[in-house]
Amino acid sequence: MSGQGEQCRILKQVAAEMLACKKRGASAEEANALLMKGLVCLTEIKAANRTLCEETERVRDLTAEAKAQFDTAELSLQNLLYEKRHYLKEIRACKAYRSKYSDEEIGLMPEEEFLATAPEQFKEGIEDDHKRMLQRLDHEKYERGEAVKRVQALQMRRDALANNLKNKQDDLERVEQQFAAVRATAEPMREKLGIPAMRRPPGQVRCSALLPLPLYVAYVQLAAAQEAFDLPADVSIAGSLAEAEALASRPGDGASAADAASEAGGMDVDEDAEDADTETDLEPGEHRPVKRPRSAGATALDQAHPLMVIVKLSGDSGSSGALTLRLHYIPRLKLVTADCAEATGSARLARLFDGDDGLTVPTEAAHLAAGGQLSWEHTRSDRPYRWAQDLAGLDLLPPLDALGSGADGAAIPAGRLPDLRRKANARAVLERLSAR
Repeated sequence: MSGQGEQCRILKQVAAEMLACKKRGASAEEANALLMKGLVCLTEIKAANRTLCEETERVRDLTAEAKAQFDTAELSLQNLLYEKRHYLKEIRACKAYRSKYSDEEIGLMPEEEFLATAPEQFKEGIEDDHKRMLQRLDHEKYERGEAVKRVQALQMRRDALANNLKNKQDDLERVEQQFAAVRATAEPMREKLGIPAMRRPPGQVRCSALLPLPLYVAYVQLAAAQEAFDLPADVSIAGSLAEAEALASRPGDGASAADAASEAGGMDVDEDAEDADTETDLEPGEHRPVKRPRSAGATALDQAHPLMVIVKLSGDSGSSGALTLRLHYIPRLKLVTADCAEATGSARLARLFDGDDGLTVPTEAAHLAAGGQLSWEHTRSDRPYRWAQDLAGLDLLPPLDALGSGADGAAIPAGRLPDLRRKANARAVLERLSAR
């Protein structure tokens, strides 16, 4: 730039000298010399200007390139800062997340267990903490994958069992259709012979499916005897359907009824709540359930099933009045107990069969279930009569006290066997209860 300025100064000086020569009338040779000198200066000025333009273009290109690099670096920086903020946000979200499962339930297995049980392929290079954590994660992924495979295998087995169950249900439906056809064929014969039809209300059918087996046997025998011999009795099922359905959904043989009852406070249940449950579950044609008795001295061990069998006897011409028999089942002791809703009914039950007052527990299994020290309270209204066990189809061994020892030979006489056989007759039970 300084060289170009010097050339411009020289050019101005040459122009001034040419003007001076023209004024004083200098010779042509002197004027040509000054002209050549000015042209040389002008040429040098143009060369310097071209060089300056080229340098400016080069600097502009360098500036654009540097600006592009700066923009790229700035964009990369903004991307990195955005990723950093995103990762920090995700980290905070993960730390603040509260799952319904604890870390002990879904977290990695302890490092000691990993070192003790993991295959050797997951123990390579675990001296480094980061590598060890990666190996633990791989091992956890492998173990959970194997667990998923086991779950899928169990699901396939469940589906196969479900298909098998469906096939069996289809077979049962076909058998039921065949029974319906047989029933329709036998209906004219039944009407001709005058045999009353056995019809139970829909609600009672649903209740009977929830009865324990002994009560179901007693219910079927009593209902069949009442309808076959036209006895003055009304057989029905009462109790809490909600509790029975909850009990039926639990695994086991029904012995957990005592546990459920003990959690609810034993026999002293809320009458209002129980009435609300039963009223909700009633269907057209179903008998209204009655309240379960609050037996004195009842514990979780001798807690009864929530459903019971009710037999209402109106009595015949020589009867002493109506009677309501109630049959309960105690799952833990596997005993059927009986009582009456009327205050005077207990004495009638105790005199129903000779030598069976209901105060002696009729089975040795019940004694063992109670720790060998089971005695029935006199104050309890329900008693485990022997005829109640026979009526429910419980063919049980009598306790040792009833059999006696081998020394005195006080066993049950052979002559009493017909009486014991007659106790299992539902017709005999209903007729004796109806009689005076």
